[in-house]
Amino acid sequence: MFDEFGFPRGADLSDDGPTLCTFVYCSRAAEGVDEIEVGRIVETAQTRNLARSITGVLVFGSGVFFQLIEGPTAQMKKLRASLYR
Repeated sequence: MFDEFGFPRGADLSDDGPTLCTFVYCSRAAEGVDEIEVGRIVETAQTRNLARSITGVLVFGSGVFFQLIEGPTAQMKKLRASLYR
C-alpha cells in the first residue's frame, strides 16, 4: 500500500515531475493595517494564488504576518520577487 515515507508503493518518484518550492517568512504590517485590510489581502491572494497553483497558510496577529507558501518553482520565484518590492 504505502512505503515508510507515505508514498504509494510503485509510485513514479522520478525527478521528471513538477518541483514544489516552499517559502516561509514573517513581516510586520504597515501602520493602520487592521483585520478588515487583512481580509482584503487574503481575498486577493487566494484568487491570484489559485491561478498560479500556489497554496499556503497565513497567520496574522499583533501586527505580524507569518506565511508558509508552496508552489511550482517558477511561480514561487515571481511571488518572492513581488514580496520584496
